[in-house]
Amino acid sequence: MKKYQRLCAEAAAVTAACMLFTACGKEQGGEMPTTPPSDVTLAPEMPTPPPELGNPTPEQKPEQDSEPDATEPGEQTDEERAKYMVVKDSQGSYLMYQGIYYEMIDGETVRIPDYYDIEMTELVVPDTITYEGKDYRVTSIGEDAFSYFYGLTKVVLGNNVEVLGANAFCGCSDLTEVVFGTGLKEIREHAFEACDILEEIHLPEGLETIGEEAFCSCVSLREITLPSTLSVLGDNMFFDCESLVGISIPPSVEALPYGLFTNCEQLEKVELAEGLSVIEKEVFWACESLTSLVLPESLVFIGERAFYNSGLENITFPDKKVSLGEDIFDFCDNLTTIYTSQAVQEYYMDAFDYVGVEFAVLQ
Repeated sequence: MKKYQRLCAEAAAVTAACMLFTACGKEQGGEMPTTPPSDVTLAPEMPTPPPELGNPTPEQKPEQDSEPDATEPGEQTDEERAKYMVVKDSQGSYLMYQGIYYEMIDGETVRIPDYYDIEMTELVVPDTITYEGKDYRVTSIGEDAFSYFYGLTKVVLGNNVEVLGANAFCGCSDLTEVVFGTGLKEIREHAFEACDILEEIHLPEGLETIGEEAFCSCVSLREITLPSTLSVLGDNMFFDCESLVGISIPPSVEALPYGLFTNCEQLEKVELAEGLSVIEKEVFWACESLTSLVLPESLVFIGERAFYNSGLENITFPDKKVSLGEDIFDFCDNLTTIYTSQAVQEYYMDAFDYVGVEFAVLQ
């Protein structure tokens, strides 16, 4: 459990103890006596004997309730010892080190399921941790591990981290920088959703999959670099990324999923590589700043309302017939020109006769 949960539990225990003390110290419904009853004889005060030779005086004796020596590991809490060494928690379920829990998956790897130091501002995930002489690779960040961790400003991931779990950093509204390791393969759904002030993301080569809404509502995100190894993008991945200006889709991506750039109102430039075959429905919904787009020759399908209410002024189709969903240009009031080859122009004129735009032949 997180540190604040532990504090709540400790506070509840103290409150219960105080209530028990009060109940035991007075009669039910009565007050605790402030003076002894008159029929009780007080013992006479005994004189203090002189100190014997060789014995310490009271001034020399240590206080019985003084704080334990911080240098004695056996008297420290797990959290205190974990500041400088890897320890197991009191229940033996997790390893603990410098504010982070590590769950042992097998004899070789661990994942991070949670944290206990709520005052941490920078998270540095190591490549490995060592316990009882054995090295364990840190391979994943668990689901919800750092979600809504206010105050976390920077994350540095080790090179052995392969998976970021669902909601791993969701709602980290103070996060400004993420440094990814070289081993990352998968970012799961909502992993960075609502990281309000995160402005740049540079994803590493080797990354293959990004889950739905992974960067949804990252309202300050202006720039993101997608690696050449990326093949799967999640639905609504950039939903409400209203500051995103431009993006290049690598050729390894075969489909733009549902609602990918919905409400990306500042998106001006999108580069679509050869290899893309599908644009699902509502991908560019309300992309008001997108004025021009060239569709690759590899494209075979465009879903319904793909460009709904976008700012498109012109668009270039490939030199072949692409399957078209309904109403792909609904409310595209600025659209004036559709570019096609001579061979397929009639096909597109029939498909978009409701749009009322000019058709131009590619030279």
